[in-house]
Amino acid sequence: MIIEGRLISLIVLILSTVALYVGISKARRKMPTLRPIEAFDAIGEAVGRATEMGTAVFDTAGFETTTGDTMAGLDVLSFTARLCAKYDTPLIAAIGHPNTYSLAQDIVRASYLAEGKPEAYRADMVQFTSEIQFAFTASCIGTIQREKPLHFCRVF
Repeated sequence: MIIEGRLISLIVLILSTVALYVGISKARRKMPTLRPIEAFDAIGEAVGRATEMGTAVFDTAGFETTTGDTMAGLDVLSFTARLCAKYDTPLIAAIGHPNTYSLAQDIVRASYLAEGKPEAYRADMVQFTSEIQFAFTASCIGTIQREKPLHFCRVF
């Protein structure tokens, strides 16, 4: 017996189940091909150039707390930190929120550990700046002017 007003919900449930089953069966037959993300290739090239020139790489995940943009920035930081560890390139990461700061420290430490160079990790690679937007920006600009890194990375 179908309760009045619940017929649409039943139809949506059945359609969702069928779509899920079809998707899983297609995925088992052949994995979909994923195209490479050109931005990650560009990061690799920039880290290589920084290594050749002997300069640092500057990366920031932003000044916000753990939002979607910041989490994407931390993922890019992880990729960049692994490349820097692999090529022995100095890394400077500027973070603007205390919660994100501790995450970034763990991500960079894990990246250096994953590349087999835990002794190359330094705690001062990840710098806490400020939660205030303009203070964060001023700190990043000051770091860029002082250190003169070749590569700047920020996810928008």
